[in-house]
Amino acid sequence: MTAIPTTARSKAEKARRHALENHDKQMKLVQEIELKLADAVTERWTPESDEWVHAEQLLSRREFQQALDHLEGLILARLFELTKVHQSQTGMSPYNSPFRSYDLEISSQGTNYANISEKPCSDVLQQSELP
Repeated sequence: MTAIPTTARSKAEKARRHALENHDKQMKLVQEIELKLADAVTERWTPESDEWVHAEQLLSRREFQQALDHLEGLILARLFELTKVHQSQTGMSPYNSPFRSYDLEISSQGTNYANISEKPCSDVLQQSELP
């Protein structure tokens, strides 16, 4: 028996067949859930339905919250790094810290913090304006 060389057409056909099989599996799962929730599900959502729009909004908020959580984790990791560098008994004095030049640069910028509270640099974002 000789092996049949795979061509671009056979690869495309295989990918199409796999996609159809996956679609059929997902439809079976949807139908099983609908049977379990027979009284609760009266009709399927469409992109125009209110429930669909509400679910999309919840999903976008979830993605935003996940990004925010990731950013918060990065900030906390950075704070722990800075704390570790300035701890005693680590073998590094604060004067030899790799972050010292950065700290000096920030302190030498001379920001007038009294003026910050007088006029915000941009409009304040309200909770109702969030997606």
